[in-house]
Amino acid sequence: KKSFVKSHLIILCVIMLLIKIGYSDETKPHIDYWEEHYKGVCYSYMGELTDEKRESIESVLAESQAVMSKMSAMQNAVVNGTITSAEYNAYMEEYQLASLNHSSYGRLKQQCARIDAAAEKGIKAELTYDSGWIYFLSQGVDVVLLAFLLLFFSGIYRMEYQNGFDRIAATTSRGMGVLHKNKLLLSAIVASVAFAIYSCVDMIIAIQSYSFPSAGIALASVTPTSMPITLWMAIGLKCAICMLMAVSFSVLICIMSRILKRTYLTIPIGLLIVWVIVGAQSSFI
Repeated sequence: KKSFVKSHLIILCVIMLLIKIGYSDETKPHIDYWEEHYKGVCYSYMGELTDEKRESIESVLAESQAVMSKMSAMQNAVVNGTITSAEYNAYMEEYQLASLNHSSYGRLKQQCARIDAAAEKGIKAELTYDSGWIYFLSQGVDVVLLAFLLLFFSGIYRMEYQNGFDRIAATTSRGMGVLHKNKLLLSAIVASVAFAIYSCVDMIIAIQSYSFPSAGIALASVTPTSMPITLWMAIGLKCAICMLMAVSFSVLICIMSRILKRTYLTIPIGLLIVWVIVGAQSSFI
């Protein structure tokens, strides 16, 4: 019977990992032409924000705005016949480039505002390609991971209660204490390993979509914060917090399984906890 349970747990691990890979691949960000253009602009300005870079950004924004502001006049002109279709088409090509520049340099200007805000707090921030960092740092505890831990540990005490081992253990000198400790330790280890594996999947998916330059610069370069830490440190802190949440959730499910004694009671309450966690993450992020 134990081998039967173990084989089913292994199958569950494989299935949930495949679900994780499929879910992550399906929901990964798709990089369009606008994002590629922004990436190219960021790489050309990357580094310390100088007066020359600031002036260049403002100049490109002003030029693109000037081109875009002519749209209504050009449309009227082509309707009235004062310009040819060829001239209008040439303007539209210019307009499309201006729109790209206005979007990309507008986002770059937002980086400048973050750098200025960080400087007021005594933090040295820099220009960088921030999309990948923002995306990865915004990811909380994986709902697929929580679902896996819930299914894995919701019945962790089921066999003990079904075969009467709990009553036998209660008559011994050490009782169920050792068993409880081992199961809680197991839940923490499995949650940590599963978190590491799922995080690797997330990172691989993220790298397929974005690049992650300038890992040693301040976190304030990519998000408003007063924390004087680097992006590497922020990733480490984020992973540590998420792992702690996963381990805590896993241990909580074990405790619930012990108290409720029935898998069909543990799973609904566990799902409610998952819903609360995901909702809280969405509000916080």
